[in-house]
Order: sequence, then C-alpha cells, then structure tokens
Amino acid sequence: MKRFFKRLLIVLSILFLLLCGAVFVISSLFSDQIGERVVSELNQQLKSELEVEGFELSFLRTFPNIGANLRGVSLKGTDEEDLLVADELSFRAGLWSLLGSDVQLKSVVLSDGILRIAVDRDGNANYDIFKTEETEPAPEENTTSASINLEKAVVSNMKLFYSDAQNKQRLTMDIEEAIFAGNFGSSQYKLNSEAQLFIKYLESDGESLLSNRPFAYNTEIAVNTEEGQYQIDELRLQVGELPLEASGNFRIQEEETFINLSFSSEDGKLEDVLSLLPDEYKNQLNGIETDGDFSLNATIEGVQNKQQQPKITAELRFADGRISGDRVNARVRDLGFLAYYTNGTQQNDKTSKIVIENLHGEFEREPFALDLTIENFSEPSIVFAADGTLAPGALMAFIPDERISSGNGKIHLNRLRIRGRYEDMLRSSRIGRVDMGGSLSFENAGFTINDEDISLSSGEIVLEQNTLTAKAVTLDAPGTKMLFDGRATNILPVLLADSVNSQGATLVFDARLQATELDIDQLMALGAPSEIAQEEAEATGTTDSLAQAEVEKREFFTRFLDGTFAAEIQSFNYDLVEGEDFKGNLTFKDGTMTIAGNTKTMDGEFLLDGEMRFTETPVLTAKLSGNRINIYEFFRQSENFGQDFLVADNLEGQLDTRIFVEAHFDNAGNFQEDQLRVLAGVGLKDGVLKDFAMLEDFSTFVNIRDLQEIRFTSLQNFFEVRNSKLYLPVMFIQSNALNMTISGEHTFDQDINYFVKVNAGQVMADRFRRHNAKLKPKPARRKGFFNLYYAILGNLDDYNFVSDKRRVENDFRESDRRKRDIHFELERLFGTIIELVDEPLDWRDIPEYEENPDSDEPEFLDMEIEGGN
Repeated sequence: MKRFFKRLLIVLSILFLLLCGAVFVISSLFSDQIGERVVSELNQQLKSELEVEGFELSFLRTFPNIGANLRGVSLKGTDEEDLLVADELSFRAGLWSLLGSDVQLKSVVLSDGILRIAVDRDGNANYDIFKTEETEPAPEENTTSASINLEKAVVSNMKLFYSDAQNKQRLTMDIEEAIFAGNFGSSQYKLNSEAQLFIKYLESDGESLLSNRPFAYNTEIAVNTEEGQYQIDELRLQVGELPLEASGNFRIQEEETFINLSFSSEDGKLEDVLSLLPDEYKNQLNGIETDGDFSLNATIEGVQNKQQQPKITAELRFADGRISGDRVNARVRDLGFLAYYTNGTQQNDKTSKIVIENLHGEFEREPFALDLTIENFSEPSIVFAADGTLAPGALMAFIPDERISSGNGKIHLNRLRIRGRYEDMLRSSRIGRVDMGGSLSFENAGFTINDEDISLSSGEIVLEQNTLTAKAVTLDAPGTKMLFDGRATNILPVLLADSVNSQGATLVFDARLQATELDIDQLMALGAPSEIAQEEAEATGTTDSLAQAEVEKREFFTRFLDGTFAAEIQSFNYDLVEGEDFKGNLTFKDGTMTIAGNTKTMDGEFLLDGEMRFTETPVLTAKLSGNRINIYEFFRQSENFGQDFLVADNLEGQLDTRIFVEAHFDNAGNFQEDQLRVLAGVGLKDGVLKDFAMLEDFSTFVNIRDLQEIRFTSLQNFFEVRNSKLYLPVMFIQSNALNMTISGEHTFDQDINYFVKVNAGQVMADRFRRHNAKLKPKPARRKGFFNLYYAILGNLDDYNFVSDKRRVENDFRESDRRKRDIHFELERLFGTIIELVDEPLDWRDIPEYEENPDSDEPEFLDMEIEGGN
C-alpha cells in the first residue's frame, strides 16, 4: 500500500509538472495570440475601441484558471473623453477556452486607475458604449464566439468621478475595494456584493451632502434582468460612523423606476448623525459624545421619473439624552426631541416640510424648550419658538469657531418667537410682515475667546416686531467694562445676509455706550485669528491670506451698519496711548466709520475728527487738534513714531498742534508706508532739547555744556510727510546755546538733507563767555558780522557737514513756499486760522526767506566742524 501511494504521488507530481510546462509553453508561444483574442472579443461588444499597452498570462496565482492581464488600459466614452484609464484589467478564464473557439471569461479585476462617468444636460451618458442587438453586426462564418459569462468582478484602488449636469449632481469617490459575485450570464441570479469606499465629495444642486466620509456596504440582492426587478434580501450600510440597515425592492424600466425601500438604525448614536454634517461643522463637533435612546427610520416609496418623485419620509427620535465632551463644560441632562421630514402629498419642494418638535432638556438644572418648523421649500415659511435657559458652556460645542475655548453663565430666553416667510425675513422692506417677539436676559453669560474671558454680566435685550432694544447690557472683558443702551431695527435681515444675498439689509441703530475703562488692545485681540490659525498660516506661508480674510469680514460687517454710538469713556488705552474722559460719537454709514470727540491725554487735550473707510483697501483720514500736550508724553506714547533719531528722552515742553493724517492699508490690512500723508502745524512753548547727539557736532562753536540742555523760546513750524519723507520747512530756532535757521528732509530710510544757518558772530563772541547756567535764550539777532551755512547730508549712520551758502539759501526759499502751502491747506481742512504760538517781538526783524543773494555779506567763513559719522 505504501508503495502504491508513493507511485501515485510520483505520477501526480509528473502530471503537475507537465501541466505547468504546458502552461509555460502556451504562455510563451500563444501569449500574443491569446491577448489579441481577448481584446478582439471585448471590442466586438463595445462602440469604442479598448486600447491596451501590453498583455501577459498568469497561471499560478489564478489556478485552476488562467489569468489574462491587460496592461495600460484606456477606453473612450461617447463624449470622446477618457471613460476608463487603468493600469490593469485582468480576466480569469478556462485555459482551453482561450485556445478553443468559445472564449469563457469567468471573472474580471479592474485596478489602479480612474473611472470618469458623466451625464450631460440632455441626459446622454458617456458610458453608453455597449453595442445593442441593433448596432451589433451579424457574426461572420468561421469566427469564434464570445461567451463572457462573468461570475465575479473586483474593482480595487480606483478613483471614481461622477457628474450629472441634468440633475446637478457630482461625486468624487475612492474605491478601495468592491466585489460583485453572481451568475451574471443568467437573467435571474443572486448578486452578492461588498465594498469599502471613501466619499470625498457628494454634491446635489450646488449643496454639499457628504464629504470626506468612509462608506461601506454588504448586500445580497435577487436580480431579474428581464423584468428589471431587484429585491434586496439584505443590505447593511456604514455611512461615516452611522450604521444602517435597508430592505425593499425597486424595478427599473425604460422611462421610470418603481421604488419601495426602507432604512433604519437602532444601534446608532446622535453623534453618528452629527458626524455626517459638512466638514466646517463636523470638525468643530469632534469630541462631542452623546448618550440616550436613539432611533432613525426612513422610507422611499413610489415612482421616479421626469415628472414625479417618490414619497420620502424620515424620522429621528432622541430621548433621555446627555451631551458631554471636551468642548462641553455645562451640565446637559434629559435632552430629547422628535425630528422628521416629508416631501408631502405632492412629493415636491412645495409640500416638503422639516420639523424639530419639542427639543427639550435641562441646562445647568434649568429647563429649556424649542420648536422649529420649515415648510414649503420653494418659498420657505418658518415658525420658531424658544423658552427657558441656555448655557454658553454647552452652546460653544456647536459654534464653529476655534477661538472659543469655554463658556460660562446663563442666557434666559423668555417666549422668543419668529414667524414668517423666509423671503420677508431677508428684506428690510418686507420685514414688517414677520411676527417677532420675546426677550433675552444675561446672567454672567460669556465665553473664553483667544484665552481671554468676555461676558455679558447683566442686562436685557427685548425683541418687539422689527425693533430690538438693549437695556443696560453690561460687557466685561480684560481691562474693559462697558454698558450699552439703545435701539436697532432690521436685525433679522442683517443676521441672515451673506456676501451673495444681502438684499440691501441695513442695521439702523441709535445707541449709548458708557465705559469706566476700555482696553482697545484686548478687544482687538478677541477678534483676531486664533493662535493655531496664525501658526498654520505662518507654516504654510498664507499669513497675508489670513489677514485678508479678516479685512474682508470687517468690510462685510460694517457695510450693514447705519447709526451712531454716543460714547462716554472714563479711561482708555491703546498700545502706549492712555486717555481719559472721552466724549464723542462713533457713526457708521455705508461702510465708513466716523469718530468725533474730545479726550484728555498726554497731560493735555485732543479733539478728534476722523473717518475710516472699510473697503477692500481701507483708508483712514483724521484731523487732530492738540492743546497743551506734553511733548515728552506725545513722543513716548507714540513710541517715538517708529524712529530713534529724536526720542522722548530728548524733549520737554508744551505742544499745541493741528495734524491731518491720511493713511492707506492693503487688502491684508498692512499699513502702506509709501502712501502716508501727514500735514502738521506745531507750536512748542518752553521747549527743552536734551542730549541730542547731532547738535554736539556744533561744539566747535558752542560750549558743550550748553548743548547738553538747550532751552527754546516759543517755536512754530509746519511739517509734511509725503512719499516716505518728512519735509521740515525753514524755521528760526532761538535757544540758550545758539540761534539758527534750519530746514531739511528726512526719509523713512533715515537719509537726511538738513540745511543750517548760524549767526557766527554771535556764536564766536559767546565762545569767550562763561557757560550760561541759567540757560537763557540768546537775543534774536539774525545778522552779524558774518553767518555760517552748512548742509548736513547722508544717512544717520553716515552723514557729513558741507559748507554751502547758496545751496542753503535756495532750500530756505523753496521750503518757505512749502511752509505757506502747508499752512494754507491746514487752515482749509480745519476751517479756521491757525496760529499756534504768539510771535515774540524780537522775531519780527528775522524774515528767514527774505535774504538778498546779492548782499555784500561774506558768503561763508570756512570753519571745520568736528563731528559727523
């Protein structure tokens, strides 16, 4: 017996080796012939030609069948665009059938490629590529017959792009693996199929239905191709995290489809339904966990054709529920509701309705109830009612804003209601047709935004038809405590407006703002992008895009505002600027904010009249009138205007000023330095210039101790900033150290052109006197035995003194004309005569610009000045 089995094993081994050898020989000798036959048989059933780059046979991995593997496959659709492009299209067939007259293809595998399905506006599909009996030519004599009786089809690692222009649908999907098994050659068979898919994008009629969600199914369907009947014996679905079961049947005919399907889920959770929301909402809801009794049921029943839709109903129940998670920091208990949808008796948008009935629960141990009905989707009508207490700590979980990290306190709703047509809610002209009422009151209700706490600690908002009234609403934030009172109309049209559908909505308001303290920096930080968003923008190089989005949001919001805030602020700060007792108005109109008021700051008083236009590229214009301003504080709180040439520590004195500013910003909110324009008139009394390094270069003429602290008489001049350059018109400076006339230009890149005239006779006489300990100004005598003329040229890091009388005098004349122009323009802008200091009597014989170039005064006395960089 052992001998028998041994011989049998040897025989079987020999037969197997012979079979493998035969397959190898066949594969080698007949590979091209078999490949041509497979492609030929396929093309006989296709309207377009299947193109193949290569072909190979395999046996071992497809035993006992032989594998016919087509490489580099492409197939055009009826629109002449690629319908199919794949690395491999493989068929499994009996070996001898490939060599015989009857080709028996049993299964097919399609992998690593793209399938593009499209339907045009007329309903023509690009996949209508199979020949019908009418289009298929009669077989020729002595030709082989094709018998593609597939029993299994596998699709793996394919991308599917589907677009239906007629029904306005789009789908992008990854097919990880899909298996279809059945006797496809029979008119009646059982189809078994399972698949692992990933839906990247599903859109219908311009609305996103599903995106970035896994999708899987396992089904058994009884198929009758002669009658077009499909009976679902079993269908299990997994849509995102939601498990579903389905049953029923449908029958597909040429002009219409009969549908009778039902879906249900008893094992799901409310959070599984929430996971199907669009990404911008789903990402914010990550981490929310629900617990409670959940059920979902839906039916689709009736006929679908060009004129008719099947009846659709869906019902979602949730009871005895709780919500928890990382973004929920409030107690939410006994949550429940019934939500249902139906497309109504006529199965169309006009009879469709969605209802959320008796959404109730306990927030921080206080009850809450809400009802919402939306019906007639063609012309929607909305009925909304809410009453009870809401907790911001629970609401924040449903607000898609990553800047909000926690919530606290309570918001009490008292019979809040909105009833009316949606179209009426959008238009200010028709909002009167909408019934609105109720009130909200606040009990330390607030959020943590960008790591800062902000809350509405008290107050009430009353809604009475189209009028909203704020009563003593108190806002608390870091460094800020404000109280609002006022009235506004058209609040609902503004809230529902978007960039496409604003319908000319305008929020008309008249409000009063009182603040004991106001920290403008902190309030601006609350509205800034989150730290995470800023870090991501820096990492991806999209910082400007992020800033541009903030500018666009500000522009969008302000264009709806039309009204005035009457403001009284006891103290405020912005950067280093500190002020008190501001009284004025902030007015919004047509996307422009106007501010007019006065405040105490910098030991003096400023009157402000400014305008900010919130356009794509914002523009700020402002007129500032400063009286009795401490020049040290003026420079310190203004951060020395971004330069270190002349700083606060160098200055003392009392300043009167009139300033006009025009500043431009780009679409990312960046200040445009080269477009800045400033006109300024400055009057300085009791001025002191201390430790100013550049003046120490005059120590050749003046006692160095006099230069360390220079006291001025009253000083007045008019300045201009334009094209990134400061223009200093000619001015006479009378001080204890020396008297001089000076003009010049100073660029933002620290390039300088200063022109100086010194009464050298007076200076040289003073060289023989002792240091002026009382720092009393020199007599104002411009002319002496001779004068010195110097140009200071270069950059602050590298400048030199050049003796040049003619150049100095020419600049004096030109800059004096500029001074008169600036003076005239400021008087026009401010609408008043501007004299900032009283001119001393002994200045009246010093007309700097009346120099006679033909005078017999010595042109210059060439004296070297030690200094310069």
